Amino acid sequence: MNTRDTVFELDLTNHETGWKSSAAHMPVSRGGVYGAAVGDKFYAFGWEGNPETVTGVFNQPEAFDAETQKWTELKPMAVPRHGTQAASAGGLVYIPGGGLQQDGKAVSVNGSLSYMQLSSHFDSYCV
Repeated sequence: MNTRDTVFELDLTNHETGWKSSAAHMPVSRGGVYGAAVGDKFYAFGWEGNPETVTGVFNQPEAFDAETQKWTELKPMAVPRHGTQAASAGGLVYIPGGGLQQDGKAVSVNGSLSYMQLSSHFDSYCV
């Protein structure tokens, strides 16, 4: 899978500088990242491209601090998934639904293999 660990940034107060790469790469290269910003932190969730799981989906969320340019690992997701979005409001990050596996890989549900599994699970993270 073609994944990247690059963090790109754009100064919204000075568009002339254009896009640049941050020196702070993600701890793990991933694809299909989704997340939301709260204050000076960007909370990243989900992803696909995990070679260590049957589903190919990561459950390790991380937070990027724009001030320190450092990543912090967070508590694992209750239901790891990808192909969704996140939004922040009132100090919480909300994540609705999403796919439970990448590339149509089979997922074991109650002992049976299931394809194209989706989740109606709804997470909220207090940040």
